[in-house]
Amino acid sequence: MVSTSFVAVVFSALPLAFASYPAAYPVANGTATSAVYPTGTGSAGPSKQTVSVGKDGLVFTPDTIHAKKGDEIVFEFFPKNHAVVEADFNNPCNPSADGKGIFSGFIPSAAGRANKTFTVTIEDDQKPIWLYCPQNNPKPHCVAGMVAVINPPQYSHNTLNAFRMKAALVTGNATAPSGGPTGGQVTTPGAPSTPSGSPSPSGSSPEESTGGAGSSLAANGLVGLVGLFAALML
Repeated sequence: MVSTSFVAVVFSALPLAFASYPAAYPVANGTATSAVYPTGTGSAGPSKQTVSVGKDGLVFTPDTIHAKKGDEIVFEFFPKNHAVVEADFNNPCNPSADGKGIFSGFIPSAAGRANKTFTVTIEDDQKPIWLYCPQNNPKPHCVAGMVAVINPPQYSHNTLNAFRMKAALVTGNATAPSGGPTGGQVTTPGAPSTPSGSPSPSGSSPEESTGGAGSSLAANGLVGLVGLFAALML
């Protein structure tokens, strides 16, 4: 016959065993690493658009780009040697007067797409960006109509066709800035980059490993107490 006091001791130990057994699901404080849930606000993030420079002749393809703030415009260059320069609408084929415009530098290609690209991040999507190619060999590309625009103004006479017509009236050669690339970043696609974070060798975080050990110990203790109680009741 099992004494009442002993039974009470066994039952009093059960809550301690349950308390040491961790929850099987991630807690709400976000420390669990087994799942990641999006916290998006419902608005689309920045996008990336590609513009070919010289792929289809002396043109930008496309030559009219609509982009939002934060979007990236990636210029890919084709034979033989082109560049992207920002101009003022009323002064095509020449760098913008404030000296802060976009310039990719000349990026040559003997055949096919060049191994470098020029990426521009849009900071003000309300500002039109007028572009041209400053190459003058064998003839001025800008004067020949190699121009483009990012975010053309709405309800305005300042259209891409008007800009192209102004460029066709330029006498002499187009002009390129004297310095290096500005307003964007020249990169080599496919180049290795340093990751911002690496997983642990085991593929799981230390928290997951520690939690698994604690669960095993707590479960073993609970099974032992239940088994002892069942044996004494026989």
